[in-house]
Amino acid sequence: MLGHLTITGDIYSFGVVLWETLTGQRAWEPQSLFSTFTLVEWASPFLEDKQKLKDIIDPCLKNNYPLDGAFHCLALATRCVAKDHKARPSNKEC
Repeated sequence: MLGHLTITGDIYSFGVVLWETLTGQRAWEPQSLFSTFTLVEWASPFLEDKQKLKDIIDPCLKNNYPLDGAFHCLALATRCVAKDHKARPSNKEC
């Protein structure tokens, strides 16, 4: 991080907030002194099956949400946190 503020950086942050909001989990957790896992790494496989997606949605939502809507939000969040900033959606797409 170089301290530069950019639109793509804001898009990344938006994606992190979406992930945290929909899953009720923190964006990253230390696994050990030398490694961490990210929420996106852990949850991305669930995007392959909408029914499995229910397993990672915040239980506080009590299944009171449209599954398709949650799927599209997490798919957008995944695009927002792409490592390649050029692969992230524009601010208009968000």
